[in-house]
Amino acid sequence: MTAPVFPAPGSTLTHFAEIGSGGPTNTVTGIKVKGDGFLLVLDNGIVNSSTISSGGIIDLHSHDPGSLAFGNAITISSGGEEFVKFNGVDTNAVINNFGEQLVLFGGFTLSATVNFGGLQFVGSGGVAEATQLKGLAAKFATQFVASGGVADDTVVSAGGLQQVGGFLDGVKTPFFGGVANNTLVLGGGTELVAFGGITSGTTLTGSSPTLIGDEFVFSGGTAFATKVNSRGVLEVESDGLASGTTVNAGGFALVTDHDHDDDGILLATTDNTGGVDIAFDGGIADKTTVLAGGEEVLEGFATKLGTGFSVDTDIAGGLQVVFGESISTTVNTGTQIVWSGGLAEDTTINKGAFEFVVGDSEFATVNNGGTEFVVSHGFAEDDTINSGGVVAVNGSGSEAFDELITRGGNLLVSGGGLDLDATVSGTEIVQAGGTASGAFVVAGGLEVVSSGGDAISTAIEGGSVVVQAGGSATATFDNTKGGSLQVGGTGALSVTVSDFASPALISETIDFTSIGITGTKVSFVEAATGTSGTLTVSNATQTASLTLLGSYSTANFAVTNDGNGGTLVTDPPALVGSASSPVLAAHA
Repeated sequence: MTAPVFPAPGSTLTHFAEIGSGGPTNTVTGIKVKGDGFLLVLDNGIVNSSTISSGGIIDLHSHDPGSLAFGNAITISSGGEEFVKFNGVDTNAVINNFGEQLVLFGGFTLSATVNFGGLQFVGSGGVAEATQLKGLAAKFATQFVASGGVADDTVVSAGGLQQVGGFLDGVKTPFFGGVANNTLVLGGGTELVAFGGITSGTTLTGSSPTLIGDEFVFSGGTAFATKVNSRGVLEVESDGLASGTTVNAGGFALVTDHDHDDDGILLATTDNTGGVDIAFDGGIADKTTVLAGGEEVLEGFATKLGTGFSVDTDIAGGLQVVFGESISTTVNTGTQIVWSGGLAEDTTINKGAFEFVVGDSEFATVNNGGTEFVVSHGFAEDDTINSGGVVAVNGSGSEAFDELITRGGNLLVSGGGLDLDATVSGTEIVQAGGTASGAFVVAGGLEVVSSGGDAISTAIEGGSVVVQAGGSATATFDNTKGGSLQVGGTGALSVTVSDFASPALISETIDFTSIGITGTKVSFVEAATGTSGTLTVSNATQTASLTLLGSYSTANFAVTNDGNGGTLVTDPPALVGSASSPVLAAHA
C-alpha cells in the first residue's frame, strides 16, 4: 500500500492524504482539496483556511478520545464535502452552493455560514453551534438536523431553511429525532419541524410584509416555547404540536388540520398585546391565554376557512372571536364574540368580562360583574346566571332558552328578543319589544314586564311577577307554591291570570298598584262561556281590570291596602268543618 503524501501549505490536493495522529505533519494551511482529493485529519491534526470543491473531501475525526481533530475557516464550495465526526471540531466554515458539511457521531461545529445552495447536515451525535443560514429567494441555504443531531443558536436569514426531523430531498428514509434549540428566524427565513423533530426556544422576527420569519410544524413535529414577534408566523399543521408559544405584537400563530385526519395543536399559547393566534380547518388551540390587546380567532363557516376549535382558553383582557367552536373558555376580563355560525360551549364570564353572541352559546356561566349580550339572531341556551351576572337578549331573532337565573342574577329581554322557559329565582326584566315565554318564577324570583314587553305563559311558583303599565302578560299560579302578581296602569289591562285560588296556607295575591285603596270596590263579571271573566277594581276616580280564567263570583274576592297605597286583591278560601274546628278550603 502506498503511504499517504502529506500536503504542503498552499498546495492543491487531488489524492489521499492525512495529517495528525503522530505523523510528520499536524497542521496545514491554505490547501485546495478537489477532484479525487481526500484529506483525513486525525488526532490533534489542524487544517486552516482551506477550500474544498469539485469532489474533494476533508474528514475530521479523532481515534483517541483524549484528542481532537480541528478545522478552521474552511470553505466548502460546489461538489465539496466536509465530514466532522468522532471528536472532530470545525469552526468558521463557509458552505457555498452545492457544498456540504456533515456533522456526525460526536462531531462539533461552531459559527458555520451556509450560503445559498449549501447544506449543513447534523446527524446522530453531531452538534452544530451558531450556524448562519443565508440563502436566496429561489435557492435555500439549508441546515438539516436529523436523528440524534443537535443544532443550537442557529440564525436563519432570508433564503435560509432549517429543517428539523422528517425526510431530506424526497428520500424516504426517516431522520426523525433531531433537536434545534434557540433558533432565530429572520425575515425571509424558514424553520421546518417535521416528523420526530423537536425545537425549543425558536424566535421568529420578520422584516417586512413580504419577508416574514416562518416556522412550520408538520405531522409528528414538536415546537416548544416559540416566540413569535412582529411579522413572524408560526403554522402548526396536521398532527403537529406547538407548546408554550408566546405571540407578541404583529406576530401570528396558526393551527390547522389540512388532511382532516390528525389535528394540529397549539398548546398553552400566550397572546400578548397585538399578538394573534388563529385556528382553522380542524386545528385546535388548547389552553391559550389571551392578554389585553391579544386576540384568538377560531375560523368557521362564515369565513369559509373550515372550523377551528379552542379548549380552555383564558381571556385575560384580550379578545376571542368564534366563527368556529370554543369549549370551556373563561373570560376573566376582555371579550368573547361568537359570530354567526360560531358555537361557544361552557363559557365562564367573570367580572368585567363580556360575551357577544351572534351565533350560538350553550351552557355559559355568567358570574358577578360579567355580561352576556345575545344579539341579531344570536342564540343562548342553558345559561346559568349567578348573582351580579347579566344576560341581555336584544334584537330581532335573538333568543335565549332554558336559562337558569339564580338569586341576584339578571336577564333582560328587549327590542325583538325572545326568552323561552327560563327558571327565575333572580330577576327577569322584559322591556319594550321583548318577549318572555314559559318562565318559571320560583320563590325569591322576580319577573318585571315593562311597557311594551310581553310575558307569555309565566308560571308563578312562589315568586313575584310585576306587569308595569303598558306591559302584557299571561300568568298561572301554582296552587302548591303561591306567589304574587303586581299590575300597574288603569283601564283594561293586557293581563290574563289562571288558577288564582289561594288554597289553605298558600298566599296568592294580585296587587293593582295604580288603584288607590280609598273607596275601592272589586267586581267580577263572568263571560258567557262560564270559563272566564273580568276582574275589576275601581274607586271614585280610577278603574283597572284584567281577565281571570276560571269560574268566580264577586263574593270570592277581598281587597286590602297593599302598603303602598294600592289595592291588594285576594281570593280568601271558604271555611268548612265545624265551628269549633274550622278548616280552610281552596276556592273551587
